[in-house]
Amino acid sequence: MQLPEDVLSFLTMFTVRARSYPKVKRIVLYGSYAQNCWNQESDIDIAVFINKGDEEDIREVYKQLSALCYDYPLDVQVQVFFESELQEPMGIVEEIASYGIDITDLS
Repeated sequence: MQLPEDVLSFLTMFTVRARSYPKVKRIVLYGSYAQNCWNQESDIDIAVFINKGDEEDIREVYKQLSALCYDYPLDVQVQVFFESELQEPMGIVEEIASYGIDITDLS
């Protein structure tokens, strides 16, 4: 994975902190950075998969993880999904499953 040093540093910080939340099971980089076609205007797309729960769990995890991105100078887009959505992926989850890069263990 060839990423700019500042992006890699941010992703490392993000994954370390995100893993501290018990519901977080998998973290995937997708979008232009995962496809190695990013430019100066690209945002950083991160999919976070949590274990089963309800919509309130998704909202809570989203709020907590989005707060990690507030001070970062680039545009970071965090999306939260249930891990079970990977079993029969549809829509954006299908895209994430097909080319996303698992960064859960990035450190």
